Amino acid sequence: MAPTRIVGVNLLALYDDEQLQRFIRAGMPVLAEASVEELTEYTNAVEARVAEKRFGTSTGPRQLRNRGGHLRSSLYAEAIGNHLRNIEGAVGATAKYAARHEKGSPGGQRPPGARTAHAAIPLRAAMTPSGVPRIKPREVPHSYFIRSKRGQLLLMGDVGGVSTPMFLLVRWENIGPTPPRLGIEDTMNKGMPRFLKKYQARLTSELQRLAGGK
Repeated sequence: MAPTRIVGVNLLALYDDEQLQRFIRAGMPVLAEASVEELTEYTNAVEARVAEKRFGTSTGPRQLRNRGGHLRSSLYAEAIGNHLRNIEGAVGATAKYAARHEKGSPGGQRPPGARTAHAAIPLRAAMTPSGVPRIKPREVPHSYFIRSKRGQLLLMGDVGGVSTPMFLLVRWENIGPTPPRLGIEDTMNKGMPRFLKKYQARLTSELQRLAGGK
């Protein structure tokens, strides 16, 4: 997913005093280093909070079930840049489906790249005890399709010599919306006022130190 970013503050645009601007320019390397340190601390804190609060043993309106741990382990945080004009922090996830959980999905439509008209929803026999799919539909041995008494389309397979339902096939347009549950941007926005206050205090301290405590 595209990471949620904090863009570095251009301090020179915040002050009109010519002498102060010259002083800030002289202290650019120190202020840039301090900015990276503060952003690193904050983005790491956001990543840790998302990992702690947004994953659990069950799926809810604001929480994802932590099954195989792939999405959770794909979370990352970083702060990059070497100048106040290009420093930025980012929190994101590298799992290809992370954006769907971050932004949510309206449902009722076939997603880009889907090769079939149906979504294959794994049933118990196709999952590990932790709820992670252990097999793909095309890998099901001796597979065939049936309609259940309720009219559901099922992909059947051989499990220990017994014909067993493996996947429920649902047309994409019949799948409901998915709420945004990952919460990276929400977590970042909630902590932003405190971060900016701390960030400003750090820069003020660095400026005072460079000025000899004046």
